[in-house]
Amino acid sequence: MSLGQHTEERGVKPALRANGRLKPDVKVGLFLLACSAVAYAGTFTFESIPDGLIQGLGAAAFPRLVIIVIALLAAFLIWQARKEEPEEIEAVHPMSVITVGIQLGFMALVPVLGMIVAMFAAVVGMGRIWGAPRWAPLVAVAAGTVGLVYALFVKVFHIPIPLGILDTLLG
Repeated sequence: MSLGQHTEERGVKPALRANGRLKPDVKVGLFLLACSAVAYAGTFTFESIPDGLIQGLGAAAFPRLVIIVIALLAAFLIWQARKEEPEEIEAVHPMSVITVGIQLGFMALVPVLGMIVAMFAAVVGMGRIWGAPRWAPLVAVAAGTVGLVYALFVKVFHIPIPLGILDTLLG
């Protein structure tokens, strides 16, 4: 008799397992911890900057802080999984797969068409596929999204965005 069988006979289920397998939240948490460890190790390959020239956190400090936060959240996810009974997981809705396809298409279009055109097309495309009934509000939301991203990144933060074909046409 295994320890797992013995504890189940007494009415106590192993905390991180359900039906003899790791709970989904535990699997996700372990995956995120592994990715965090690899990413954290990768920050040691960043070029070092002399202490006299460093401004702010430096090249590696901010990514390390983000990675540590992700790792802590992953550990919390694992810790919380021990007290919850796993719920039945629904199948992935086909619309989710289509949405991921649109996002991948967006990323492929950015270098060619530029961020502005690709983002506009992605917002309109997802809106139509998810059931936006009228074109006018959808186009207005897409234009507003593109305008806001452009204003924040280009005008406020002075971060250039890829313009793709617009760069050639405009300039």
